[in-house]
Amino acid sequence: MRRAFATTPTGRELGLLDAEIADSTLRVTFSGAPDDAAGPYGARIPVPHDASDPLWTMWDPAAGLAEWVMYAVVQAIAEEYLTGGVGRGSRSADDGVVWLVLDD
Repeated sequence: MRRAFATTPTGRELGLLDAEIADSTLRVTFSGAPDDAAGPYGARIPVPHDASDPLWTMWDPAAGLAEWVMYAVVQAIAEEYLTGGVGRGSRSADDGVVWLVLDD
């Protein structure tokens, strides 16, 4: 996960702060673009349960975990962040994170 954010231009622009799995959900927090002081931001992404889970099979399962991370995580977050999703998100009073709402 961290490698995908660190080694791709899109991932580096997002500025990964943390990634953790809790209750079958990947919670990713990131700072946003260097000139964006409104963060931190976050996204919650459901984790596939197994290889037959539609969350996995909608991507090319033969491509493996790195492909899923790149498209289901990094690209999905970047698309929402870069296309105005910040305005649809809501800031959590608990942690101050603006949680993006990713389309299912």
